[in-house]
Amino acid sequence: MGKNLGGAIIDLLESERVDLRAAAATVLAAVGKGDKSVQSALTDRLEDTEPTVRRIALEGLADMGAG
Repeated sequence: MGKNLGGAIIDLLESERVDLRAAAATVLAAVGKGDKSVQSALTDRLEDTEPTVRRIALEGLADMGAG
């Protein structure tokens, strides 16, 4: 993933808007396989206050084979 685009999407995971965090997690889970920064960002979202974001991050990590 390109550094600028990937970084911008990762930054959206910190948004106050739940819909943006969920969308960012969905995109990262779909295209970020093998990218350590994506895996780390999704792992951090496992502590999100919104259950939907946590679920998307968890399913993305599982699809990536993260342990």
